[in-house]
Amino acid sequence: MRASKRVPRALIAGVMLLSIAGLAQQLALRPGAAVEPTRVACPSLGGNWWGHFEGHASGTWRARLTQTGDTLSAVAAITVQRHGEVTATGAAQVTCGHGIARIEGTGTARGMNGRFSGVADKHGTTLHGTWSGGRLHGTWNGTR
Repeated sequence: MRASKRVPRALIAGVMLLSIAGLAQQLALRPGAAVEPTRVACPSLGGNWWGHFEGHASGTWRARLTQTGDTLSAVAAITVQRHGEVTATGAAQVTCGHGIARIEGTGTARGMNGRFSGVADKHGTTLHGTWSGGRLHGTWNGTR
């Protein structure tokens, strides 16, 4: 009696595997049936941001970021400790991977050029990264 119980279970398992294999084959043969990886969109970084920076210089900043596609532009007011406030402009490229936005860009303040890079959280509400200008460099972070 045991042998008869095993046969139906094995038969059912075999039929299920053949059905799954047949479905997979049909999908593979259908034009345009290739399954593309799921892409997770990154949130826009456009809006009003503020934060602080430290390193060879330290202080606070506030900026209005505008994002168009993968380009980010900024106008910022930067308050450098013991030096006052300066206005800066910048632009960055935004790349998106697994729902995380990364930025890489350049900026200008009082005729001096600098570079910055950063990473946003998956919600697009915080940013952190590094900055450099000439021989000066440091880290920064911000929120909105």
